[in-house]
Amino acid sequence: MTVDTTVPQTEVAYTRGDDRLPMLHGPVGVEQIVGRWRNPDQASGGISDIDVELRDGQLYARVAGLGPDGLIDWGEVPAELFADISMTGGQRAAVGPDDAGQVPPHYADISSSGGGPAFLATFDHGFLRVDLQCRLNLGLLVVAIYSQFTDDSGRPNYFLRPVYARR
Repeated sequence: MTVDTTVPQTEVAYTRGDDRLPMLHGPVGVEQIVGRWRNPDQASGGISDIDVELRDGQLYARVAGLGPDGLIDWGEVPAELFADISMTGGQRAAVGPDDAGQVPPHYADISSSGGGPAFLATFDHGFLRVDLQCRLNLGLLVVAIYSQFTDDSGRPNYFLRPVYARR
């Protein structure tokens, strides 16, 4: 890729650095995400409940799936904890400094998640691997579900993004 240097660059993009993301300077609190989360649409199939527990400093996730004959216990797996900086304006362009050199607040700096926890949990069912990427948003657990068939069935992999309410 070449850049045309004969055209003056009048727009400057600014990104947020560590000084604007205080949650990166300390441990991630898990209190907000620990507990039982329920799919409000139990007729949808898929996952009914997600239980998140902290034991001995390790986060765990347990899933109850919805099957044709009722709930199916997927078991419990360790979950990897992350700081959610997506709601803080992290790595987003913002308005440049004003005439006094001050950067005005940006709408994306208003955090609806408070820099809360997010986690990744992987369930391997032998024929199907399911990655759950979970984060809080406005008091709900938003879950990105990536389902990948690992057998030779030829079924297509799929993605869902349901939300879960605290039970």
